[in-house]
Amino acid sequence: MTMEKIVKKKLKLFVSLQKERLWLEAMAKDGWFLDNITMGIFYTFQKGEPRNMMYEADRFNLPKKPTLEEIRHKEFFMDMADALGWKEVTHDESMTYYFCKEYKEGDINELYNDEESRRQRGRKFTTYYYKKAQELVFWTTFVIIVEFLVMLLNRVAPRLEVLLDWYNYFALAYAVICNSVALLYWKL
Repeated sequence: MTMEKIVKKKLKLFVSLQKERLWLEAMAKDGWFLDNITMGIFYTFQKGEPRNMMYEADRFNLPKKPTLEEIRHKEFFMDMADALGWKEVTHDESMTYYFCKEYKEGDINELYNDEESRRQRGRKFTTYYYKKAQELVFWTTFVIIVEFLVMLLNRVAPRLEVLLDWYNYFALAYAVICNSVALLYWKL
């Protein structure tokens, strides 16, 4: 007889690694263990016996065509984490990897237990979010330029105004959403 998996899905947005980690640890104490994460905000949990788990996250800013040295650096880190008892749980599309380990009294219960390693990890996330904010600003600017061209076309050919009117609403909504997300990335 096979046991059916009990799954819970949550939508949550964090601007702090510490708050995300504490939330994941609280979920584990309630018997919900991280199984997957999508787009950095869609969490999937599996039900199990409540345990005191520790969670950590790290980014691997690998380019589309990484060098052998970059690949080896990631593999070295993954091996080191495994040797310290941290197991990879999942990773999302942006190459943020999530690790967990059962809490043990008197043990080192942090993957990043010194100030320098915490600072290096913080720089990885800062670099990533800064690039994402730049991309959003670029695409928002692009949409605004297209909107300006559409407005000019409406002036030149007023009969097209009805056909192009939908674009005004799209461009406004897109610009507001992109700027909001860009500000959030900069805040991170």
